[in-house]
Amino acid sequence: MKPHPWLQPLYRRVLVTLFCFAWTAWEGYYDASSIWFLLMLGISAWAVWDFFISGNYAPKAEEVDTTGSDSG
Repeated sequence: MKPHPWLQPLYRRVLVTLFCFAWTAWEGYYDASSIWFLLMLGISAWAVWDFFISGNYAPKAEEVDTTGSDSG
């Protein structure tokens, strides 16, 4: 599946993931045995895997400076 361009900036992926974990924490506090807690736990785990571990949102080759030269 092709990654959505809206999620390409790192800060957006971090905010979405933090929102998922906050919702998971709320559901765990309110009722840890509910289906909503388990659902949000799964969504949070999937967000971490898809956004940060899988490499779907890695910088493209042309965006990465591989020359090793410092321009500053």
